[in-house]
Amino acid sequence: MRRQHFAPTALAAMLGFLSAPAWAQPSDEPGLGAPPAPPVATPAPASPASSAPQASPASQPSARLAARTNAVRALGLSRDAQLLARAEASCQAGKPCRQWSALVRLAFDRTYAPRALGLLGRLGDPRAVPLVAQAAAYGSSDRGRIAARLALVELARRPSSQIAVARIATDADDSAVRAAANAALVTLGAAVRSEALRSARTRITADGLRRSVTPDGAVVERHPGRTRLGFGATARGRRKGEWGYTIIDLAYHEAEYGVTDWLEAGLATAVPVGFISFIAHVKISKALSDNVHLALDVRGGFWAPYVGDSDKFRLGAYGGGPILTATAGRLTVNAAVPVYGVTMSRERFDGREYFNTLLVAPNIGLSLRLTQSGSVSLFAEYHMLLSPSFGDLNGRLGAALYGVRLKGKKMYGDLGFFMPVFPDTDELVKFLPVGIPLLSMGYCW
Repeated sequence: MRRQHFAPTALAAMLGFLSAPAWAQPSDEPGLGAPPAPPVATPAPASPASSAPQASPASQPSARLAARTNAVRALGLSRDAQLLARAEASCQAGKPCRQWSALVRLAFDRTYAPRALGLLGRLGDPRAVPLVAQAAAYGSSDRGRIAARLALVELARRPSSQIAVARIATDADDSAVRAAANAALVTLGAAVRSEALRSARTRITADGLRRSVTPDGAVVERHPGRTRLGFGATARGRRKGEWGYTIIDLAYHEAEYGVTDWLEAGLATAVPVGFISFIAHVKISKALSDNVHLALDVRGGFWAPYVGDSDKFRLGAYGGGPILTATAGRLTVNAAVPVYGVTMSRERFDGREYFNTLLVAPNIGLSLRLTQSGSVSLFAEYHMLLSPSFGDLNGRLGAALYGVRLKGKKMYGDLGFFMPVFPDTDELVKFLPVGIPLLSMGYCW
């Protein structure tokens, strides 16, 4: 009879060992661990050769890990369960966790999300904050979302990850993710929450890095070149205190600065070889939703040659228009309708002659992220030129641009091509079938 009941008893013991917390597991120290087992027959005394000193407290985690792993294997549980059991036994706050990638993956698993998220909260690693905040807003189940919110509160309490929670609360693009992070900070009290938010803004301004969490599961750095799709401006602007610098074909240089989170100012110029030119701009941007931005871009500048008799000619332009940028998954659509007043003047023997006209330059562009993080993307744009002074050419002039963009944390670069569109474009295509090379790079800080 005793042999018949051995297997169920062993199985129950393994299940109890796996489900019990670390403080409830058997311990060699008196007064700790589970209650003593019922009396059993006294085993034969061990031989001196088999006797060994008790394991030191420092070796207990490894022994506990080995015991739990063997028990999991004996029960025939899945690989995910084994990985999670190893993580719960070996991962500690402030130390590297070998099962980190498994925890990140299981945070959105319907079965293991509560345990994985709970462990991520206890570890206090700032890298877990964007993922846990996203799970709190878009978890795979109600139990998973509740576990994520509790884990986010735990991360908000820990000094090592509190700033990261405040950063998500102030800077995440997704309103649901921001709300989840703010709810976690509210539990700390008004004073602590205010100090955490202030520290987060200070650090963001200092390093210029921002994380954005999107509903499709991507956790990516804010694109350093987000103010431009390719050549055309987008409705996204620089954040307060952030600088950006762009160079196109080594000749065009533009600097941008975030005056506030919704106001950007910039100045552009070209290498002064044969002429002098400056273009200033101000962009007022507004997020209509998490993935839709609207902006008003106003620009003004002049172009003045200085070689030979060309110094008698001057050109100035001023105006602006709305820009709309919308993102759906990995696809971004950008459209703008700028309207400019153009003034040209020429010095004659009898005085200066002026000519004024109106120029409308509508443009539309697409960008497609090839990678989840956006490190590689494709873009294409078309700019049309409309003016009553063009006569029969009105509506037949424009430019097409396309290329690939590579980006890092603070830098980005474009390898593109520019193709003018006019009645004799086919003649140009014979010599430049892919267009005129257009190389650009940018840096933000």
